[in-house]
Amino acid sequence: MRNLLTPLFLSASVAIAAEQESTQTPSSSLHTEANTASYEIQIEEQAALLGPFDSSLVELYQQQGEQLAKQGNYREAISALSQALQISRVNHGPYARQQEPALRSLIDATEASGESVHIELLSKRLLDLNNHTLNGNESIEDLGLLLNSSSWHLNRYINLRSATTLPHLQMAVRLANSAEKLLSNHHSPEHIAVIDALELVARGNFYLTAHYLNDLRFFFSQRQSSLHEQLTEKVFQDGLAAHRRMIKIHQSNNATAGQIASAQIELGDYLQRFQLTNVSHKVYKNAWQTLHQANNEDLLASWLGQPVPLLESNLSATGNAPLARIKAQVSVNGKAEKVEILGDPATQSPELASAAETALQKVVFRTAVIDGEVVPGMVEFDLPIKEPAAHPQSLHRQE
Repeated sequence: MRNLLTPLFLSASVAIAAEQESTQTPSSSLHTEANTASYEIQIEEQAALLGPFDSSLVELYQQQGEQLAKQGNYREAISALSQALQISRVNHGPYARQQEPALRSLIDATEASGESVHIELLSKRLLDLNNHTLNGNESIEDLGLLLNSSSWHLNRYINLRSATTLPHLQMAVRLANSAEKLLSNHHSPEHIAVIDALELVARGNFYLTAHYLNDLRFFFSQRQSSLHEQLTEKVFQDGLAAHRRMIKIHQSNNATAGQIASAQIELGDYLQRFQLTNVSHKVYKNAWQTLHQANNEDLLASWLGQPVPLLESNLSATGNAPLARIKAQVSVNGKAEKVEILGDPATQSPELASAAETALQKVVFRTAVIDGEVVPGMVEFDLPIKEPAAHPQSLHRQE
C-alpha cells in the first residue's frame, strides 16, 4: 500500500526524476558514460556472434537507449530504442507484446527531446498494439508487462491530463483489469498479490470518473448525456469496488492494523474527493477504530490527527512552481476555511495570494478524526501555485 504520510497519487515518474536529479554527481556521470560504452561493446560482440537481428539485442539496445536518455543524449537514445523496436518486430512480428517496453521508452525519449511531432503517431502505435494484444488470452507470464504498461499509461495521463491522453487512461484501466483477472485466477480472488492490480484499477477509475464528470460538453454535444451518466456511474463503482476488495483482502490475510487502516483511509479519500462526506466520514472512523484497537497512537496522529490535503499529482509535482506556505482551518466537510499565507509579508505579492486562494478552492482535505469523531482541524502545508485540473464534481446522489 502507498505511504499515507505523503499525498496520494504522486506520480512515480516525477518522484524518481527528482531523486535522480538530486543525486547526480560528476562521478556518477562518468559511471553512466562508462555504462553506455559497455552496452556498445556488448552489442557489437553479440551482433558479430549471433547476427544483427538476434532477439537478445533487443534488451541491450533498449537499456542503452534508456541510459542515453538519462544523460540527455536524446538523438542517440531514440536511435538505439528504434533499433530495439525494429529487431523486436523482426523476431516477434508487428503486433507482438514483446515490443511494448521499447516502444514506451521510445515515446518517453522522443517527448523529452522536444520532437513532439512524432509523439501522436508513436502513442497511436502503442495503443493499437495494446488493443491487438489485449484479447483475453493473456497468461501469468504476461503479468509484469501488464502491470508496468498499465502504470505507464496511467502516469502519462496524469502528467499531461488532456483529452488526447484519455485513451491512455482507458487503456491503463483495461490492462489493470486484465492483470487483476490473471492474479485472481492464478492464486485466488482474496490472495494478497491481487492488490498490486487492484491499486491500479482503483486509481485508474478515480481519474476516469473525474474526467467524465468534468467533460460534460462532449457528451451533451453528441446528445449522449444518458450514456455519460451510465459510464460515469460504472467507473466510479468499479473504483469503489476495488478499494473495498483491498480492505477485505488485507483483513482475510491477517494484515497489520496499519495495512488495514491504510486501505480504509484510501477508500475514505476516494469518497472524499467526490465530496461524498457522509460516507467518507464513516470510513475514516472505521480506520480510526482499527488503529485505536491496536493502540497505534503514532499512526493515528500521523494519518488522522489533523487534516491532510489530497493534492493531485500535478500539484504535488512542484517543478519550478512557486510554493506558498498555507495555514488553514479545515471544516468537517474537508474544505479550507480561514486561510492564511505564512511568511514575510514583504515578500508576498497580491498575485501570489490570489493564486493560492484560487488553488485552495480546488483542494479537498482528508478530515481529522479525534476520539472516534470527525472534527475540524488546523493544518500547515506547502501549496504549489499551479493551476490544477478542475476538481471532480460532487457525487452526492451516491450517498
